[in-house]
Amino acid sequence: MRHLFLRTLGIFICGAGLFLSVKGCSPTSVLKPCAAHEDCYKGEICLKKVCIKGECAADKPCKGGQRCRKNKCIPCTENDDCGDNKLCESGVCKQPECFDSSGCRGGKICIKGYCLPCKKDGDCAATLLCFAGQCKKGCRLDKICGIGKICTADKCVEGCRKDENCKNGTICTADKCVEGCRKDENCKDGKICLKEKCVEGCRDDKVCTTGKICEKESCVDGCRDDKACNADQICKEKKCIKGCRDNTGCRAEQVCKQETCVAKP
Repeated sequence: MRHLFLRTLGIFICGAGLFLSVKGCSPTSVLKPCAAHEDCYKGEICLKKVCIKGECAADKPCKGGQRCRKNKCIPCTENDDCGDNKLCESGVCKQPECFDSSGCRGGKICIKGYCLPCKKDGDCAATLLCFAGQCKKGCRLDKICGIGKICTADKCVEGCRKDENCKNGTICTADKCVEGCRKDENCKDGKICLKEKCVEGCRDDKVCTTGKICEKESCVDGCRDDKACNADQICKEKKCIKGCRDNTGCRAEQVCKQETCVAKP
């Protein structure tokens, strides 16, 4: 009977047609009983209380990130091969740095289990944008900032682009809504718009009281014609002064001479 039976380093090799048993190599197979994997020889595992050829089991995982299939350690081919909380990479099951971007810090995003810098806005969540490799809150256009805000330096800040963005009584100046006006219609209480401010003033004589005229946007004492003056006055150089235009402006014993009532000769 030819066989090779070696105990060197715990290695047992039987010849063709022979089986390894507790007594060595024999023509019949007698499985070694066991209570744990440590009870078996190298290259064996303890399954159902007997030692069988194998590398792994449910309670004896593979090393080096491989997966156990039919008690043999083989490379993984997909994430499902690795079980919970692990990913398959180059045939090896690895504990990933992340599963989604919520597990990353510093504005990075999760790509295939690794936290990496973003490259474009589309890499980030819907409410975030990519700035210098980091997903952050920000803006590219005014329209995403909402009413009363504009996008400046990639941030939404209080501001405006045109008067229509501001409330009544305010105008847009240097991207800010400030009190002011563009035209008289923007002002109230009879005020007019001068130098973008609503001020007391006038545009014509109609808004001025009796005896006043509108000059340089202000109501001042004055006249436009004789009708605005008293019966014994005339309008000259926008002022009501004592005088006459003809004899009807003088008393019966007087005549009008050079706009002045004088005694009849």
